Amino acid sequence: MTTTPLTVAILGPGGVGGLIGAVLARAGHRVICLAGDETAGVLRRDGLHVESGRFGDFTVPVEADTELREHADAVFVTVKETSLSAALDRVPPQVLGGGAVVPLLNGVQHMELLRRRYPAGGQVVAGTIKVEATRVAPGRITHTSPFAALELAAPPQALETALREAGFGVAVRDDETAMLWDKLSFLAPLALLTTRHRATIGDVRQKWGDELHAVAGEVAAVARAAGAPVGTEKVLAALDAAPAGMRSSMQRDAEAGRPIELDAIGGAVLRTAHAHGVDVPVTARVVGELTAADDAPWADVEAFLRDRGADRLPHPGGTLLAHLVRVRRTLAAWGADRDVQAAGLSHAAYGTDGFDQTLVGLDERAALADLIGERAEAYVHLYGSCDRSAVHPRLGLDPAPAFRDRFTGAEHTPDGAALRAFAEISAANELDLVEHNPDLADRYGPALAALFTRAEGLLSAPARDACARLLAPYRPAADASPGLRVGHLDHLVLTVADLDRTIAFYERVLGMEAVTFGEGRRALAFGSSKINLHQAGRELLPHAARPTPGSADLCLVTPHSQDRVLSHLAACGVAAEAGPVPRTGALGPFTSTYFRDPDGNLIEVSTYPPGD
Repeated sequence: MTTTPLTVAILGPGGVGGLIGAVLARAGHRVICLAGDETAGVLRRDGLHVESGRFGDFTVPVEADTELREHADAVFVTVKETSLSAALDRVPPQVLGGGAVVPLLNGVQHMELLRRRYPAGGQVVAGTIKVEATRVAPGRITHTSPFAALELAAPPQALETALREAGFGVAVRDDETAMLWDKLSFLAPLALLTTRHRATIGDVRQKWGDELHAVAGEVAAVARAAGAPVGTEKVLAALDAAPAGMRSSMQRDAEAGRPIELDAIGGAVLRTAHAHGVDVPVTARVVGELTAADDAPWADVEAFLRDRGADRLPHPGGTLLAHLVRVRRTLAAWGADRDVQAAGLSHAAYGTDGFDQTLVGLDERAALADLIGERAEAYVHLYGSCDRSAVHPRLGLDPAPAFRDRFTGAEHTPDGAALRAFAEISAANELDLVEHNPDLADRYGPALAALFTRAEGLLSAPARDACARLLAPYRPAADASPGLRVGHLDHLVLTVADLDRTIAFYERVLGMEAVTFGEGRRALAFGSSKINLHQAGRELLPHAARPTPGSADLCLVTPHSQDRVLSHLAACGVAAEAGPVPRTGALGPFTSTYFRDPDGNLIEVSTYPPGD
């Protein structure tokens, strides 16, 4: 290796991501695979195993976690578009810092979403990959193509070099738009028609050749309108040259009953065509037919709602049933799981605080649960029973808001998953109303903009983006406020069980100075900051919504080495819970040791590298 080893994270270690991670790890780079608990456990234990004609057969150890917990030089995003929003929660922007984000995804419109989430200039590097690689089991990758070629737009030089030296083909493109549409112009006809007809590309060429030519021509026209110099003849030549037995990944996903990337591929073409005024009748028809087929698993639920009159109740955008179907499709496009989609489709079953017409009586909850599942039905009941006047003002402000049941008047606190489902369904429902009823949009738009701004921490990334885009006209004008900027943290407040015990600990272990101020109030001073102390049960007003001893997590910076930190803790009789371990602070990477104070608050003491 001639390059300095990089730290590379793989978000989605499937066929493509697993191959990239394994080959880079074998070349000496540090690789962290980000996945669910089960897959991460397998990878930590067994590593990545690759069978490849190009790279050979080998097994290599890698690190694995459910979330990125330190800075990485680059993150390859190799999940399916259908799970992108949930997957991005594994890569917190504040942890990644300025590391490169390299999406190898189908479609073109993911770039805008990623750049809003990771806004550092030049941080998101557009990319495509030409490869056939399959995950046959967690951590086991079969690479069947003789090629593994990436195209990247303005990648960091160190990353480009690392990929080349590891054995990948790498082409650097100077036109991101052209690069992404070059791929989509080939992929869209291939994926849409092989999936629609459940056939190989050879069969499509032979039996549905006119349709293939029409879709290829329409997609190429859309690409040109978007600024990419894509020629129809070049696309058709590539489709003609594809092996007759070739099938698309969308087709394999559809046949396996997995979610398909219809929105990322076909939806992106239709939206771009609409934006530029390009007529695409054949592509629109094929996408519509695939959408109908993708809706087939929901036919029983829709029939149930239809039997209860949902198709006869007027609603903005047509009928209530049409609205419910649109809400489910929106949730699917945002990457929601099946239970949330089912709840979105059924969310008006018991009526809502804003739509009092009921389809199902509360005495029939078991029937709906039998149809859509108990968890989904619980989400429907939570949504329908919500007293919005009591709940909406708290949403996003209180981490565990009490919900008032409008049917019974009782209050309860939903768990985190139910709270996020409620917020996601609320966003999909309200945005559909905004899009289909201008009068309602004008009347309620400002309140909805404020609601979903407060609650954005409960929403998936695509839901946040949709709210920002569709509710932008209803937000206060940028010049309506002079703006506000803060410079530093002055003090924080700890609620403690025993003031004297806490003060003694922080003086002895952390060298803080006990101070008294005001009318006998007590605090701990250090540097240019301090920690004010409240005695539990005698908190001063105003105070936090739930002041509780042991609920804090503090990071304090020391100029001393971590060896000295450990020696001092041992001398004080304080057990280190973890560390020293690499972490990322406000100014960059540092090293930390963790321990607890007498109330159980987690204390992190960190050391920046010399010169920082």
